[in-house]
Order: sequence, then structure tokens, then C-alpha cells
Amino acid sequence: FVMRMDWMEDFWRPANNGNPAGTPSNIGSEPTVVLDHGYVRFRTVAGNFTVGWQAAPQSWGTDFNNSGGARPGVLWLLNLGALRVGASWQKEAENSFYSTPWAVAATDLDSDIYTLKANFDQKKGLDVGAQLVFAQNATARTTGATASKMSIYAFEPYVKAKFGPVNLEAEGFWAWGDYAKREVPTAANVDQKAEGKGAYVDVKVNLGPAYVGANGIYMSGDDPATADTR
Repeated sequence: FVMRMDWMEDFWRPANNGNPAGTPSNIGSEPTVVLDHGYVRFRTVAGNFTVGWQAAPQSWGTDFNNSGGARPGVLWLLNLGALRVGASWQKEAENSFYSTPWAVAATDLDSDIYTLKANFDQKKGLDVGAQLVFAQNATARTTGATASKMSIYAFEPYVKAKFGPVNLEAEGFWAWGDYAKREVPTAANVDQKAEGKGAYVDVKVNLGPAYVGANGIYMSGDDPATADTR
């Protein structure tokens, strides 16, 4: 069992509104103890499992496009020599029958992210992999006129390579699906499709006591605020 927390988070927080840290007027906006991680990790012949609040299980490959902070979920990884396969479930929002207030609780107003992932790494300076992501957000699936559900797929390949003093890492993604699938489509509230793509490249050259490098990110997609269906 692994647990990580911030102790005295509220008392020692930075000065706020001109009040120094630790003064009464600066205390009360954050809990004193903040639990960041709390998960169980166990190993079986079927692979390694991590269950609970942990660094986002959806994260994979490079840091590009990864979720920040901790998320509740389940991560499974199985090593098959140089090949590693895995899957994860990440909970983004929960609205179950036991939620309060009960008048607005529902069984399908949740938000979840599911992944299948694999990578091949012989520890010889080349690591290649990819993951397939399915993200579903039903928090807007209400009874109103604009009720909708989001269902997005994404494919995310990556590569990490080392050539002598040169370190290279790159990742891309292609996303598609329904940005807003209406419960009852109307002329004013049409279904909206989603499509996007992007890429990230980082190159670093080790020169002993120093290094030089460059990186770049490209992203393209539709503006969901526009009235079109893409």
C-alpha cells in the first residue's frame, strides 16, 4: 500500500492577499492534510496491478498529452520480455445513485477513460509503443434540450531513441468520435463530430557539462464553440 500526502498544506501555503503564510487571515482556504496518492500495488503471474488514487493511469509514452495530477483508477501491466502490454481505467467523474443530493443523482452521468497499451523496449536505446484510448463523458447527459454525451477515440504512438549523445523522443495522436451526441437532436442542437491530431518532438544533445536541444508541438482540431458539425 502506497500513500502520499501534503501535511500542513493550509498553514504553510504561500502568502495570500498580502497576508504572510501562517496568519489567521490566510488559513482556511485549503485542507490541512491533502491526500495525493493512495493505492494498492500487487504482482501476480497475470501481471502487475495498481488500484486506487495514483498518477493518472491513462499516461503513457512521453509526457505529451498526459493527464496531470492523481486520478482514481486501475492500471494493469504485463511484461513479456522486451514487450510490455497493459490496460487502464481512469475515473474522471462519478454520479451514482448514492451521490448527494439524491434528487439529481443518476447512474449514467459519469466520465471515464479506458486504454489499451503496448511498447517494445530492449533497453538498447530504442523504445517504441502506442496506446488506444476511449474517453466517454456523460456528465451532460441530462433531460434538458441540450443533453448530450461525448465519446472520443484516440491513437497515440510514440518513440524514444538514443543515438550516442543524442536523445530523441516523439509522440503523435489522432482523435475522432462524437464531441456531442444529442439525446434528442434538433435544428438548434445538432450532433457534433470530433477530429483532431497533433505531434510532439524533442531532441537533446548531451555535451558533458551542458546540453543543447530543441522541441516543438503541433496540434490541430475543430473549435467546438462554432455552429458547424465538425
